[in-house]
Amino acid sequence: MVREARTTIHKVGSRHTIYLRKDLVEDSQFPFKPGEPLIIRIDGDRLVVERASERNKQ
Repeated sequence: MVREARTTIHKVGSRHTIYLRKDLVEDSQFPFKPGEPLIIRIDGDRLVVERASERNKQ
């Protein structure tokens, strides 16, 4: 079980990406599916990733 993994933010042109390791996203406890709408918000010094509700999927 992988519940934590180190990563970095990558900049490609004007885009920024966060790489998620394969063993993390393939873990049975990983809560998201490919293509699923997500919301990312800043909370102090953290990024919080949540599943988008029906109201904010747009």
